[in-house]
Amino acid sequence: MPWLPCWIYYLWIAWRASANAALSSAAFRAEAVLFIAAQSLLLFGIIALADGAICLAGWRRARMLWIWLAHLAFAALYLDSLLFRIMSLHLVQGLTILCQGGVSHIPLNWAHTGIPCESLRLYVLGAAVLVLTLGLYSYAIVRWWRPPAVGLRLGRALLGLGYLALVSAIASVGDDPSWVAGFADLRKAMPICFGPAARIPGTPLLIQGLRQPKVPPLGEISIEMAATDSARPDIILIVLESTRGDFITKEITPNLQQLRAECLPFLDTLASGNASHLSWYSLLTGRQGLYFGVEKRAPRHEGSAAIRLLRRAGYKVHVFCSSTLDYHDIDKIAFGDHLELCDSIVDAQKLGIRGSPQRDLQVIRSVLAAMDGPPGGRLFLLFLHSTHHDYDWPPDEPAPFAPYAERWNYSDFRLSRERLALVMNRYRNALHFQDRLVGEVFSKLKRQGRYEKVVLAVTGDHGEEFLEHGKLLHASNLYRPQTHVPLLLRFPPREALPVPLSARPPLASQVDIFPTILHYLGMHPTGCFDGESLFRKIDEQVVITAENADLDPVSFCIQSPCAKAFFQFESRTRPTVEQRTLYLTEVTDTNDVPSSIQDRSLAGRLIFQTNFGIAFKSLFTEGGLKQAK
Repeated sequence: MPWLPCWIYYLWIAWRASANAALSSAAFRAEAVLFIAAQSLLLFGIIALADGAICLAGWRRARMLWIWLAHLAFAALYLDSLLFRIMSLHLVQGLTILCQGGVSHIPLNWAHTGIPCESLRLYVLGAAVLVLTLGLYSYAIVRWWRPPAVGLRLGRALLGLGYLALVSAIASVGDDPSWVAGFADLRKAMPICFGPAARIPGTPLLIQGLRQPKVPPLGEISIEMAATDSARPDIILIVLESTRGDFITKEITPNLQQLRAECLPFLDTLASGNASHLSWYSLLTGRQGLYFGVEKRAPRHEGSAAIRLLRRAGYKVHVFCSSTLDYHDIDKIAFGDHLELCDSIVDAQKLGIRGSPQRDLQVIRSVLAAMDGPPGGRLFLLFLHSTHHDYDWPPDEPAPFAPYAERWNYSDFRLSRERLALVMNRYRNALHFQDRLVGEVFSKLKRQGRYEKVVLAVTGDHGEEFLEHGKLLHASNLYRPQTHVPLLLRFPPREALPVPLSARPPLASQVDIFPTILHYLGMHPTGCFDGESLFRKIDEQVVITAENADLDPVSFCIQSPCAKAFFQFESRTRPTVEQRTLYLTEVTDTNDVPSSIQDRSLAGRLIFQTNFGIAFKSLFTEGGLKQAK
């Protein structure tokens, strides 16, 4: 009686978890059911053993507490299944991320989840009711029902049956690649899982380790700038939250579409990460997202080399942020431990302004006021947030894309095609609002007669998925919807740019933005960045994007002009620099269609080297590409 509700509930949770696994046949699904049953038997065997021991000892209060805590833990598994569905993270990992930076950072970290405060109040109320109800239930069970002492015998029986079923389920995995991949997905999706770790599907590669980032003394870098302010044009860099490159159209974002026609052409434009902090890190430092954990754990931060070089050249740095930049300590990594590289910062969230649209409006007002100052030698960094889910705009603003979803549950992946279209219209309306704000900056520049005299850069921090690969939002996979962003880069007209772009435009990534701007200004840093100036970058160079896990990305992707390779580190918990085994898990074309390159033949290895070898070797020390035996 005490545990029957838990048994039924856990089987339902396990079924929800199994829905997240890619099982390609009915036979595989049958083996998955056997595996889930084995896990359930083992779990309830452990519960029954503990319950039986407490009963035999006669500890009524201890049994009451045990029932209450166990039921509460089972109830929390519902949140676990939601979190895994959205971000491929389990509840413990999610709580760890939420508490990063200490208790004082919880409101900030919560704000970055995009979950409205109204939902938080409902969760808190529901949790309070649940805690009280389960407490009364455990009291009633212990107070009015005296069970026979069968818990120990039942626990041993369940453990025995569960062990046999688990062994048979694991033994049935075999070498079928589809089942190996599906079984790994199933184990990863299960909230509680016993047994040895599943094999990571893919080809194992031995690596000597991630290269440590080294920055040469900045005083040795030549600066060939003239002494006049005209040689120091204002730089305006705008970062739009969750903005997909294929949504920049004349209908949705007319101002950005017009700017695109004035910008440098690129073969493709990609984010450096599928989550804000990874992309912000790469954009501001010119480093690949794989190094984020290394710099996060550094004892001191001197700030981005790009920002330091600009300040050495006489630039003032002004930051305007709708969503606080101290998320994951990005502000310290980019601007120094004491933000000494910032001349001013406007943090609309810390000003207590509620609502993303209202904060974005305040950011634009502050930027427009700052633009009235003396021109030249200023770097404006703008971070807008309204296109983060739930996708918002002011109620008095027009909503040209109708009908749209008034509200939506982004933990529900069973959206009908019609409902999904309403959600996407909501996203388009938020994009249209942000485009209007960006247009105000452009209009101010034109009124001042300075539009043609500034360096303009606009990008999205990452993309946004709408079930193209079974996910919603971002931070869950590295397919194109979550990593393809606009990257609009325009320089003041001159007789000639530093180096004319080649006939075939290069691939562009966020790590290339500051190296390109510095090159235009006459600075030639060597060894400071993983990115490269787009004036000299060739199309064979590939772009790397890093996936979000906790602090250290555990997987990444390399893209060439015609293919993509996906990699995963062996451990999800060890720091990236300590990992020595890497798995090539998938190869696709640039539109995420599976490719045949992943074969292990000599021809396959040659194709791999041609498409991905340069970037791979730039990340890892000598002996980087060696297949494990």
